[in-house]
Amino acid sequence: MVVMMAFSLVACSDEEKPLMNIRLSKYVKISDCSNIVVDVPLASLEEYEYEIATEEYFRNVCEKVGIKGEKVKDGDWVNIDYAGYKDGEQFQGGTAKDRLLEIGSDSFIDGFEDGLIGVVSGETVDLNLKFPDDYHSEDLAGAEVVFTVTVNYIVPKMTDENVKAIGSSDFKNVAELKQYVRETLDKAVEDSNRKSIISAALSKLSSEAEYQEIPDYFIAKETEYLQAQFGALAADYGLELDNYFLMHYGMKTEDLARQYVKQRFLILAIAQEIDAVVTEEEA
Repeated sequence: MVVMMAFSLVACSDEEKPLMNIRLSKYVKISDCSNIVVDVPLASLEEYEYEIATEEYFRNVCEKVGIKGEKVKDGDWVNIDYAGYKDGEQFQGGTAKDRLLEIGSDSFIDGFEDGLIGVVSGETVDLNLKFPDDYHSEDLAGAEVVFTVTVNYIVPKMTDENVKAIGSSDFKNVAELKQYVRETLDKAVEDSNRKSIISAALSKLSSEAEYQEIPDYFIAKETEYLQAQFGALAADYGLELDNYFLMHYGMKTEDLARQYVKQRFLILAIAQEIDAVVTEEEA
């Protein structure tokens, strides 16, 4: 586990690379980690989740075999483009392309899905609708709008013929598609569980380690990195970076930077102690 954590660090940003040449034992004293135990709930998937994921994946890649020239029916899955207009101008959040929609799912405002029943796939229709009076957006609550909707295609049945027609090198029939999705999901769950274990192990090791004063240089470099990575995202939410991190991590930018640096010092100190060597393939 310690070796894996060291590997993950080597692949990170350039600012961390000089640390490999520093004896970090003078900054952090490591507790005995030979018998560390962490209790982490591990994720797993039920059989029905594989089935749902396979159907969803097929809907997202079936454009080549999408049905055109047929009328949309209740219960169909359709791929649509749409644009919403209020007083002749597009309103924010009312436009999308290649959106998948199940007719009858009540995913949109009243009249939207019903208005597509009977429309021939491949055609465009204008839907004159009204947002609910209690809609969460004040600008749209009770507003009369027009949605211009193009039904690109109707999603076909997931058959061997249709799956093969997609032209993927990863699967040629339904059975292979199911296996492909299963393996992809299993890999994602495995990676997620691995990260959870590493995070829990790192947290336990860090809580038991003894730290000396970390040089301000490293804190400043990490703070710069966090600002560069998250500054624009915080601005999109209309937040100062400190407030963004307070909301998501419960601490200000510099405090979060200090925590990250301490964790990295710990990882590298352990790696140095056990003489971990990272190959290009492992990095």
